Amino acid sequence: WMTAGVRAQTTGSIEAWGWNQYGQLDVPAPNTGFVAVAGGYWHSLGLRAEESCPADLNGDGVVNTQDFLAFLGAWSAGDPLADWNEDGDINTLDFLAYLTDWAAGCL
Repeated sequence: WMTAGVRAQTTGSIEAWGWNQYGQLDVPAPNTGFVAVAGGYWHSLGLRAEESCPADLNGDGVVNTQDFLAFLGAWSAGDPLADWNEDGDINTLDFLAYLTDWAAGCL
């Protein structure tokens, strides 16, 4: 009888040990950001915390000039997307709120 196990560390990494015949103990890189882990005979599953990236308007995973220009275009056109603080008005406060999120990048 062979055993295997997985556990999430308080650091957010996964520790895996034991018999790994089916690859169920292969931990993906990067081994960071995990909040939970579960395993079975032929599998294991790690759950990562969702990364927050609200200023990434084009969804490419990076906050950059393209996102800033997309916001600027929406803001100048009065597009509801530009109501960044969700107060029902598109104004300088939205521009400043977006600029703050854009400068923070992905959290």
